[in-house]
Amino acid sequence: MHPVRCLLKFGGATLGILLSSAIAPFAQNVVTNPTSSQNIVQPVGAQTSTNNLANIRYVTPGWNWSQQPTNNLGTAGNNTVNLSPCPLGIDTSNDQYHPYYIYISGGTGTAEAALVTGGTCTPGAGSGTLTITTQNSHTGTYSVGSASTGIAEAVNDAAAISGSSVQNYTAVQLLPAVNSSTPNYNVYAPVFVRASYTKVSGYGSVLACYTRSVCLFNADFNGGGSVGAEAVNNVIEGIQFVSKVNVDGLQISSVSASSGVYTVTTTTNVSPNLQNGDWVIFFYSTPAQTQEAKVQISTRLISTELRNTLRKQPIIRNNRSDP
Repeated sequence: MHPVRCLLKFGGATLGILLSSAIAPFAQNVVTNPTSSQNIVQPVGAQTSTNNLANIRYVTPGWNWSQQPTNNLGTAGNNTVNLSPCPLGIDTSNDQYHPYYIYISGGTGTAEAALVTGGTCTPGAGSGTLTITTQNSHTGTYSVGSASTGIAEAVNDAAAISGSSVQNYTAVQLLPAVNSSTPNYNVYAPVFVRASYTKVSGYGSVLACYTRSVCLFNADFNGGGSVGAEAVNNVIEGIQFVSKVNVDGLQISSVSASSGVYTVTTTTNVSPNLQNGDWVIFFYSTPAQTQEAKVQISTRLISTELRNTLRKQPIIRNNRSDP
């Protein structure tokens, strides 16, 4: 850019002012290793991709990891995938009380959340393996990635999850969606908030829950029995959940109860509408009272009979507050 000469007329005299090209551009460079403070102005529309600021995990797209391994997943069952690098927040402990899943999609075969049962990948390592259990075959160019759009990984990383070891006092922030009809997070497997004194804030966020079980779980299935996983004094706030599971119900012909076990006889076959581990809304009335609960079921098919063990469960579960 060339210097600009401006002519100003003052009191009959003409003054010439030379503007240096050095002040013409408005763009500024940020000093990455400053020796003193610097003020940075964020123009309208500017965005950053920081996902860990002041030790608060912001669940930005950076947490929603995805890779395309070349391992053969053509046969359903126990399989291995190679990752490079190993994403932060993954969990290979294979603990039944807080299972961790990855999501497999693309290629050929039905997309699914696959349980991680082990492997050599440690969070942040350059490379490693994940041992997974698949229900479907996957061939061609498939992708593996987060089963929760990065929420589980951010929560795990904040709590420094390592098997049963958990670091308390954490904070995770979800981002807002465009509107309530456009979820900005897809959850295909339960997310466990295992640390105590933790805040998961998501005002404006919308989670599309594709899980047949819970979507977000405060503590673990052991009710906080694992070391450091008490999940007490937590705050989970501002999150909107949208169910994406479209499963029809069943017609019930009779119900009986004994010692906390409710036996429900249906007029239609239980499978495939309900599966072991599903949660259903359950009503049971007697002349004395009416009970209502969200119930996790374990199925034992005897003709068209379905036996259920009653356990209350909202979509966000705090295992420690259940009656």
